[in-house]
Amino acid sequence: MNKNKPRIIFVIVSLYIMAAFTWWTLTHIRSHTEIAELKKQNITARVAEAKLHILDLGLIDTSDIRFFITHNYPELTISFQSIKIDKPIYTIKPSQVSLAEHDLYINRKIKQYVGEGIVMMILLFWGMLVIYRTFSKNIKLNRQQTNFLLSITHELKTPIASVKLYIETMLKRDLDKEKTNTILRNSLLDMKRLQTLVENLLLSAQIESKKYDLVLIETDLSSLLIQILNKYAAPRGIENRLIINIKNDIYIDCDVLAIEMLLTNLLDNAIKYSPANSPIEFILSQEENQTFLQIKDQGDGISDDEKKTIFQKFFRSGDENTRKSKGTGLGLFIIKNIIQLHKAQIEVLDNKPKGTIFKITFNNI
Repeated sequence: MNKNKPRIIFVIVSLYIMAAFTWWTLTHIRSHTEIAELKKQNITARVAEAKLHILDLGLIDTSDIRFFITHNYPELTISFQSIKIDKPIYTIKPSQVSLAEHDLYINRKIKQYVGEGIVMMILLFWGMLVIYRTFSKNIKLNRQQTNFLLSITHELKTPIASVKLYIETMLKRDLDKEKTNTILRNSLLDMKRLQTLVENLLLSAQIESKKYDLVLIETDLSSLLIQILNKYAAPRGIENRLIINIKNDIYIDCDVLAIEMLLTNLLDNAIKYSPANSPIEFILSQEENQTFLQIKDQGDGISDDEKKTIFQKFFRSGDENTRKSKGTGLGLFIIKNIIQLHKAQIEVLDNKPKGTIFKITFNNI
């Protein structure tokens, strides 16, 4: 689906709703104005009716005439120019009070219709906005899940095919010890890759279901990070790419397995999006009540827009069908949640002149 299609539909429907309620409001105002004008004309017609009524009753006494008008035509007023006993001269007209009340009623009704129209328009627009956001969120989620299924298929297929090929090679050929060891090491790397993938899937499910609990113990973070980096780098032959700037004897309360998962995912991410053989720097420092861990790469960097969304589950920039980099879109989601569970913070900064810095801040208690 075209990414702009929901937005276009939302704009069209919103404009239609606004136009429809504007028309509804104007129609009611016009209709009420016409009715009000008829009522005003009816008051004027009552003047003639009152005069005829007085003549029919033969009223000539001014007191009787005034009493009759007051009790039968309260919306009219009478004034006498002559009070001759046999033929009083008087003028009957709509009272200023009734006209003012009539105009006030009209204005109040107009304000009522305008207010109702505006309130209904706002409520409907708000409802449409909620529907649009929910619809867009579902479309985005469906797209991310589709990308995830495609990526997980690639991630599973490649190591399985590789291990299968290694085993078939060993079965069909008599290999010397060196080649056999090479095949076994490569197979072991592929199996570790599968293991990491499965662990990420299980961990993301536990995080979403709020069933992942940390086991916090006081840990020498300096030593732990060096162990993890050596464990990661040696089988992959990337020792020369790592620049380690870690201060000794930095202790924090943390979950050792979670920290290993966090660092492994950050390393995977840095290697994936950095040029081959480009350096990756690790800096661990401590200031007063805070511990800082920075991972710097020299890749293409992350745009300001994507910095706001990279930690969402399944998020991966670009299209899964054309993307060259591997991954499932779970790594940074897991990283963010592990950091939050440690009550720490993570920032995504630009590495000058190029690349990205992931800066993690642990608050020491």
